Amino acid sequence: MEHKSKIILLISVFLIGSVQAREASECLKIQDNKARLVCYDRALGFKGSLPERPQVVERTKSISPVVLDSKQQPAEAPDSPVRIRAQEAYDQVVADSITMSVTKVNKTKRQGVYFTTNTGRIFKKVTDRNIAFRVDDQVELKPGVLRSIFLVNQDGLRIKVKEIK
Repeated sequence: MEHKSKIILLISVFLIGSVQAREASECLKIQDNKARLVCYDRALGFKGSLPERPQVVERTKSISPVVLDSKQQPAEAPDSPVRIRAQEAYDQVVADSITMSVTKVNKTKRQGVYFTTNTGRIFKKVTDRNIAFRVDDQVELKPGVLRSIFLVNQDGLRIKVKEIK
């Protein structure tokens, strides 16, 4: 008896679904958009009410950006830690974009190679390749993957380095 009631319930669910689908499929034949929406609402039993027309707000005055007066102070003082860190980061970006020239190439007993530039920065060669820059080579810093740094000379030679100072 219990199984029969489950089967009857299942059959009735499928029949109700097919009846609703048949009513909704009849709405596909309607060409007018509003009439088709009304047909879908009626077929699927929607009883809510929608506003007739959405409200349109027209702006007659454009919004202007906020302009700081010369009397107003910026939000942060010039010597605040946030401003100092931001300035240091900006200075670092500018320093990295400048073309440098190699002034000195040092080789250690353990085959370590250090490049000194005209800006006073020192870079250690990290790659195992047997290539090195020569004195007076023009190099640029290029970022790599996972915060790695490459020095690239005027001929396109790339060497992975680590900044020491």
